[in-house]
Amino acid sequence: MMKHLLPHSLLITATLAVPIASQSYKWNQVDELGIKFQLLDKLERIPLVLGSAHPNLKARYEPADAGDYIWGKHGRFKWNLYVYWFTGEGNAPMAGPKDGPTTGPQGTPPKKEAKEAKAPGRPGRDTNEAALAFGDFVTSKADPGHSKRSFVVKGKKVAKNRGVGVKLPYTWWEYTDERTMSNGREAFGQIWYNCAALYEIDGHEVAVIGTMPVKKGKRLASKQLKWLRRMLQSVSLLKDKELNTAKGADDDEVFAHADTQERRDAIHAARKNIGDLDNWDLVTTPNYIVLYSWEKPEKRKQSRKEASRIGAEMDRMRDLYQEYYPPHDGMDMPYSVLRLCSTREEFNKYGGTGGGVIGWFSPKTKELVLFMGRRDVDTVAFHEGWHQYSNAYFGGVELQRWFDEGHGDFFGSFAWKGRKWRYATSQMRKIDAKVAVTTEDFVPLEEIVQWHKSKFYGPRAGWYYAQGYAMVDFLRNGNKNRRMWNTEWDDILENYRKAVLETKKPEKAVEMAFEGIDWDAFTKAWTAWVKGY
Repeated sequence: MMKHLLPHSLLITATLAVPIASQSYKWNQVDELGIKFQLLDKLERIPLVLGSAHPNLKARYEPADAGDYIWGKHGRFKWNLYVYWFTGEGNAPMAGPKDGPTTGPQGTPPKKEAKEAKAPGRPGRDTNEAALAFGDFVTSKADPGHSKRSFVVKGKKVAKNRGVGVKLPYTWWEYTDERTMSNGREAFGQIWYNCAALYEIDGHEVAVIGTMPVKKGKRLASKQLKWLRRMLQSVSLLKDKELNTAKGADDDEVFAHADTQERRDAIHAARKNIGDLDNWDLVTTPNYIVLYSWEKPEKRKQSRKEASRIGAEMDRMRDLYQEYYPPHDGMDMPYSVLRLCSTREEFNKYGGTGGGVIGWFSPKTKELVLFMGRRDVDTVAFHEGWHQYSNAYFGGVELQRWFDEGHGDFFGSFAWKGRKWRYATSQMRKIDAKVAVTTEDFVPLEEIVQWHKSKFYGPRAGWYYAQGYAMVDFLRNGNKNRRMWNTEWDDILENYRKAVLETKKPEKAVEMAFEGIDWDAFTKAWTAWVKGY
């Protein structure tokens, strides 16, 4: 499934409260910025969405467990801590204190290149707008969390840091945002309280921001305000010996397939994304940069082994994609990124997903994201990997969903056995497709072939996926039953492929692919095929 990322402040429905134990803190470091600070044990660091995070954002944190959410009368809420980096007013484009010039996807462009934010949301939500200074950021919609903002404390200078560690001076901010939210039953207004400590380090600005939902009135409870102050006021500088350099130990192996500068840059960007996270690493294959995590230190080797296995399977599957759709002149196939989260919970936190989402590919960032532990992880990987390949093959054109999702399930129906690919009708889709046909509860074929995301995704998406798969399966394999097959249908998929590449207009491609087709005869043959599942 191709999934849009959701805001990171999703409201979670209420469950029974958990008694609060005494809180503890531990040092958390951000190597790229050369800093560390005390992190409350209720929070954990989540990787930034590769290539899609806010340009100034360098680290994000959210509740480690469901019991660490903040309760309100409308349910329970995530709360967050963020670390942002700014050049400082009038300074040159960013150059991180430890990395030199930053040119990757997380870099901050000069002000003249900054773009307007797409939509308001929580800090860290996908946006293209950058800011050169925190003052610009916090007072404008460069901050995606900005919504009916009111300031309580605005830039109060503190000469000496009262927090833990080296006493760095900072500037203190407190402000609120008010937004309309929904818990699925009702809409309501919610106040979010923000605290920020702004530090000047090496001529640049580092802002550590905590944001929490207010239970009552417009101020935080004293206990919660104390949590934020303890963390935000504890920033100190890292010593060189504290920097995490372990992930650079196997460069020859990691860069073994990086035969171009573009590939080397892609590995550097991926490594930077997980740089100082202590439960993430990467392996590489001829076609994939595989980022993987582990839930516990003792599971690191097991996760690496599984990541290597899935990467090798995806290399073989890439060969199969290319067998059906050989690379063509002008096709730009990036060094693909495959992220394997150790658990579903980690997967949901990374992408802001939930519900039935079990994998996604982002056409914008070109990243494919899954979680390990599923029995059908290969099936999901082959499906999403097709989206990644087809996006490059068709030059980013948004294909009709029956074709793209149908092929995802088609390739997901292959298994590597006896040193060759073997195809079997999709166990995931064939039952739904057969029920839809038997009950005549399917979309007319001449209609669904034109559907894009707006119609295809929704409450009945599972049925549409099954129908799309069954159509691709029929067009790929239906000619094996010559009694129901019409040779006029032989070239439908090939004509669609050529028309998309030639016209870049998928609606036109459908017209050209199905020109002259007798839809009644086609539907009759298709339904007979599906009833045979």
